[in-house]
Amino acid sequence: VGKRSLHNASNAGILLMLHSLCDDTLLEVVRHIGTTPRDRYAALRKLSCTCASLRAALRPSVADAAKLAAQHLVKLGAAAAPAKELCNLSHLGLSDFDAELLALAIAKDMLTSSSIWLQGNWIGAVGLNSLALGLRKAPETSPLRSLSLGGNEFHRALDAPAADVRARRSRRKAERALARAQQAARHRKVVLRPHS
Repeated sequence: VGKRSLHNASNAGILLMLHSLCDDTLLEVVRHIGTTPRDRYAALRKLSCTCASLRAALRPSVADAAKLAAQHLVKLGAAAAPAKELCNLSHLGLSDFDAELLALAIAKDMLTSSSIWLQGNWIGAVGLNSLALGLRKAPETSPLRSLSLGGNEFHRALDAPAADVRARRSRRKAERALARAQQAARHRKVVLRPHS
């Protein structure tokens, strides 16, 4: 038996155990998982996929955890910025998951910064789509005016050789996601800098 099948069997056993726990016990488990708001949100999201009744029970907690994680991400960027009008989230290893949290922060007007730097992270097409949605939902009063995305994962797909058949699909996804983000940014009068 290989490592992967043992790992999958172990995960299946854990999910079965989680399914048998009462909602109050699971909520207590979640409260003690992870040290950051992001980790708590990720754990709650995974637990809420266990079964329909747990999803319904955790829905308010997942929403609260998402809001706290988004606020934490914005504070992290503000603390790393040399100026208060900047949210510097560059080179932090942020993923599509983090882009989803940032999109929530944009949509719910949690920003005080007019510029967000996201260069050098692992944001792909899924993250671009999340950011596009966040920009579309941003209130008119949002202070956001520029978003820099240079050196992210979606660039790898955009820069793939045209002859590479396997890369074509990823390239199309990245092109569509970038177009959505650019359209949403134009709509909100935000300057989107995909290459800087």
